[in-house]
Amino acid sequence: MKYYSSSISAPVYAKSGVQEHTIDLVIHPKQNGILVINYPGIRATVDGHSGKYRRIGEILHDKVGAVVRSSNHKIEDADQKQYLKDNLRRIIEHSLLNADHIAGKSDPDVYLMGVSGGAGAIGAVAYECPLVKKVLMIAPAESAGREDILRGLEQFTGELYITAGENDELVKKAPEVFHEAAKNAKVRKIVRVPFGDHRFSGRNGGKIFSKAPLWAFLGEESYPDPEGGIELYGGPTTATKLWQVHVTRELGLKGKIRF
Repeated sequence: MKYYSSSISAPVYAKSGVQEHTIDLVIHPKQNGILVINYPGIRATVDGHSGKYRRIGEILHDKVGAVVRSSNHKIEDADQKQYLKDNLRRIIEHSLLNADHIAGKSDPDVYLMGVSGGAGAIGAVAYECPLVKKVLMIAPAESAGREDILRGLEQFTGELYITAGENDELVKKAPEVFHEAAKNAKVRKIVRVPFGDHRFSGRNGGKIFSKAPLWAFLGEESYPDPEGGIELYGGPTTATKLWQVHVTRELGLKGKIRF
């Protein structure tokens, strides 16, 4: 069995009172003592657009360790800043309670990967769990609360990797601000993807997105070169064509990258 579906309940404090919210999970067990948790952006399903998180989960299971993927449904009438963090805490707690079965040991090395609002929540919460060794924030947004994210990153002592598109108008300068805040991190790296947008759109964007966790968790040095990434969705876009011009003119890679 490569993976299986599950779900957990989490209390959410809304204006109308406390509600029980269901978080969808997909678990890819692997008994090697490493546990990767993926927390996507707001409104994301557990598999993601065009199944991108399912495919990335399969790659990470093959190359890194056990994987827990989650949904991140928007909850109306609730404090978004709070439930983004609380739901992530619940996912981490559940994963560690079942870590013997999922990752082969009760105290695995935990790698957190988040996108957009999910990435911001990871920045705020990661320091609370001593088992978290590596964090990947992709296109990190401030949805979980700017001050909480900065405060959390200041206390994080593991490895921090941040990446975002050069043309990401949603996050603007937040990635650089978050990177600067993590002064106590063992490692901190940031990469802006040339011509990339918030969604890592297009064929090349998908390839680059698929390589981000390999850069953070395995030291893939070719990131953000799309070569070797997998096609997650879509066809060529203007960003793809601009990337081709960039690598041809600036990096001298003509003929080495297939677009």
